[in-house]
Amino acid sequence: MSITIAELKNRNKDSYQLIDIRDAIEISHGAVPDAVVIPAEEIETSSEVDKDKLLVFVL
Repeated sequence: MSITIAELKNRNKDSYQLIDIRDAIEISHGAVPDAVVIPAEEIETSSEVDKDKLLVFVL
């Protein structure tokens, strides 16, 4: 499933969490404001992930 930036802007900010799974080099070219940086292999165990919200991944 994918979501556009426009669709995301129409959602309540409290209803989703942005999770950036890109590597440090990719992030250095443009970080996403308000995104939590978590390696993909740590998503299931990370305490930073709010599983009660829609998770939106930055790839």
